[in-house]
Amino acid sequence: MKRPTATRPPRTANRAVRVAAPAPRNPVAAALAARRTSGAAGRHGPQASARRAAERAALVRELRSARDD
Repeated sequence: MKRPTATRPPRTANRAVRVAAPAPRNPVAAALAARRTSGAAGRHGPQASARRAAERAALVRELRSARDD
């Protein structure tokens, strides 16, 4: 005779079927979900910092040339 185990509940014939949740009705929630799945949510590439550095260098150049005049 098999010994009963306490690690697992007994199997039942009627298991719950999992289905995907319906799409949210809120357009803001839908947009946030789409943003999350795109992989580009809030990421900043190296171009942003390079552009900022170039703009700052140009500003410093302008200020120095204006001061020398």
